[in-house]
Amino acid sequence: MDQHLREQMREHFADLSNEEVLGQLGNQKTIRILEETLGDDILPELNGLKARDLDLGEKLTADDVTKYFPGVKQSVDTLLDVDGSTPNVWIQTFSDKDYIKYLAQMTILGGGMMGYLGTAICTLDFTPSLEALAVGESIAMSLGALSTLFGSPNFYDPNKENISLVKSNVARARGVMAHEYVHRVQDVVGIPFGGKHTYLSEGMAENVRDIVGKDFEDADDSLRYENLRSRFHNMQNAYRLLAKSLGSKVKKDLIQRGQPWVQPFEKMYAYGTAFCHIQEREQGQDFYRKLTNRAKQQLATIPSR
Repeated sequence: MDQHLREQMREHFADLSNEEVLGQLGNQKTIRILEETLGDDILPELNGLKARDLDLGEKLTADDVTKYFPGVKQSVDTLLDVDGSTPNVWIQTFSDKDYIKYLAQMTILGGGMMGYLGTAICTLDFTPSLEALAVGESIAMSLGALSTLFGSPNFYDPNKENISLVKSNVARARGVMAHEYVHRVQDVVGIPFGGKHTYLSEGMAENVRDIVGKDFEDADDSLRYENLRSRFHNMQNAYRLLAKSLGSKVKKDLIQRGQPWVQPFEKMYAYGTAFCHIQEREQGQDFYRKLTNRAKQQLATIPSR
């Protein structure tokens, strides 16, 4: 999809921008729903799975992608009422040019941000300097080189229509395949992702991941564990953030110990997952199909240039 169409679709979905989503979440009703979901649904099941000796699988291989991705794609397509083409799915290694390019972009961006923040913190002067940028670049280059050891982000590249996966365990990777393929669907049908619609796009991807994962979980509790672990992380982060903003007291037994704060990049997953969860409670799983159909209908009305 070209940039012109993406801008048109962002305008069409202005009612589901980050600002609008956050506005709908900021109330005590949301807090009660999150407490109920965490306490009655997620934690009892997650703790039960933790107590078992689950086999999460070996590190992801190309054969695993070939084996599992078609089934994941079919489940997502059925849920969202789409019939999309199959994207290229690859595993991140230093032998891939796209991966090297991605790391370079993150290094440049991260270096600039670190240099700017370093200047601000050390001098209380928020004017960027070449010296600060140089220091930031050095730090970020080191972090970029180490990222393959600790895992870098999974991502969908809308320009090349590729899905890139980290070498995680197979159970986790199967859930990630669903998440990233949802971004592929969003891009094709016109649901905005990233920017001012990050909460919607990430929340939809996470919740669809959880739904379609259940198509395969009966035979593999390890997949359920990984999907549920991700869901708990996002929902408890939303609970903590929203409770703090509303001045509500957090119930300690509903949050993970040893995590004193929510990382800035985690907010989009937290708010998005909570928002889509609430919409799903009210509208059912058709909420996601309605989003894709709304996008397809609007996209069809936009003249091509």
